[in-house]
Amino acid sequence: MSKLVLYETGLHVASRDLVGVQLKTQLLGKPEREPHGEFSMPGYGAYQTSDEHWIYLLMLNDTHWLKFCQAMELPNDESLATLRQRKKAREQVEGW
Repeated sequence: MSKLVLYETGLHVASRDLVGVQLKTQLLGKPEREPHGEFSMPGYGAYQTSDEHWIYLLMLNDTHWLKFCQAMELPNDESLATLRQRKKAREQVEGW
């Protein structure tokens, strides 16, 4: 599968939410988080980066989280190893 096909698929999956978050950010002056369901998972959704760009993450399980932390060179925090733990510490997780 070509990289372009993967990119287009990812863009299709993320486009509705990414545009929605950007629009809400412009209208409200800050990103609005989804309060429940799949969007309450830290690491699922649109995030503004420190250089003011946007990225869409889909970390659906603990393996995704572990690989993300390794790629970003984040510390291995055992208290955040499971999705349940990360949901309870959502403010901490999304504050990184």
